[in-house]
Amino acid sequence: MYNIVMAADDGYVQHLGVCMTSLFENNRGRDIAIHVLSGDISADNKSLIKGIAGKYGQTVSFIDVDPDGFDAFPVRDYYSRV
Repeated sequence: MYNIVMAADDGYVQHLGVCMTSLFENNRGRDIAIHVLSGDISADNKSLIKGIAGKYGQTVSFIDVDPDGFDAFPVRDYYSRV
C-alpha cells in the first residue's frame, strides 16, 4: 500500500484530480491511498475526487486542517489560502 499525502482547496481541485489520474494511470496494479489535507473543499468537489479514486479502485480521505494553524510558519515562496 502506498500512502500519498496531497494538499488542496477548492481552487486547486482540478489540478488534484489531474495529478491523481496520472498517479493511478501510471501505477496500475498498485494499491494507493490518497490523503488530502484541506480546509476548504466543497462537498461536490469531494464527491468528484472520490469518483476519480473509485474509478481506479483506490481510496481517498480528506483531512480538514485549520489554515490558521500555519500562520507562524515561514513561507519562502507563493502560498495560497484561498
